[in-house]
Amino acid sequence: MLALGYHERVETRSRIPNFLVELRQSAFARIYTDDKEVSIFLGRPPRLSRRFCHFRIPIALDSFEINASAPGTESVGQANEIKIDYRAGCSWAALCALLKEEILELFIEKNREHCVQRASVIYAKAEAQWQQLPTHMRYDVGCLNDYRRSPFERDFLISARLDHIHIRFLLRFILLNSLAQPDDEMIQIAHEMLTLVVQAVLARDRLANSGSGLVWKVILYGLPASGIILLAILEQRNPYHFGGLSRAKVLQNLRILVAEIQIGALSHPREPNFALLTRAAQTIENFLDSEERHDHHPNGQINTHQDAAPGQMGPWASNLNLEAWDFDLGFWENLAEHPFLSNLEFPT
Repeated sequence: MLALGYHERVETRSRIPNFLVELRQSAFARIYTDDKEVSIFLGRPPRLSRRFCHFRIPIALDSFEINASAPGTESVGQANEIKIDYRAGCSWAALCALLKEEILELFIEKNREHCVQRASVIYAKAEAQWQQLPTHMRYDVGCLNDYRRSPFERDFLISARLDHIHIRFLLRFILLNSLAQPDDEMIQIAHEMLTLVVQAVLARDRLANSGSGLVWKVILYGLPASGIILLAILEQRNPYHFGGLSRAKVLQNLRILVAEIQIGALSHPREPNFALLTRAAQTIENFLDSEERHDHHPNGQINTHQDAAPGQMGPWASNLNLEAWDFDLGFWENLAEHPFLSNLEFPT
């Protein structure tokens, strides 16, 4: 891509028709986005840096946004005229990827105070960016069936929201003092991210790929969210509520995700990431089984989370990695060794 010069000012070259300029811009935006997502997933440095590219978004999604104009004015209609298509998907994903690259740089920031300040600035950018997105392109966690859209548009709505929530997830991740002790805000972000993924999984027959496939959504968003939620539950003393959320709703999302993985709806043997999905599902299922048995034996016949005080998990917590990309196979194998999951004593 670099050899072809797609990272340069392609629109200034002579004798290039507009449709080809737009195609090259879309190609660069998608490849740039994929590079950041793979960087986060694998834990490798980005291959493409915005500092060495002339970054041009295929569609200025905020170009028709309302600027202090009253409802019913022309700008409202213009905002609603922006079509949800592949170019719009590439544009939004690239805008989010730009912020994710800034977040990746924070992982090597040595000055804690400077890191917090930069994280605050990035958060403000992300929120402003989301508000500038035309309203018909925004989706809040609700019933996807209420949106009378095409399969492509439904997938776009979920993907756009996931990209935005992922930015908040990464920012909060940086500010955690310990991955083994996620705070309430982190738990709420993870819950929303997992809920969106579960909605996509359940509605997969009514979705069409708008830029990222369903399995990739589960791996990049669903598994990290599930990992944070499991860590939070294992460390919480309140057995029914945590982070202001209903424990029943959270466990339901986990059960759905595990069931869909185990029936082979997402991946099959010899396919990429099959081992990761299978190991994650096994660990989550073991946790859910232990929770169910605990509910059936409330009189202390089984070891519970309270056996070890939060933050005092000894060698297990010290071995837990603290990078955004550590929700890989090793993370789930390590989580399976958590004292609560590895030392259960059930009555016979």
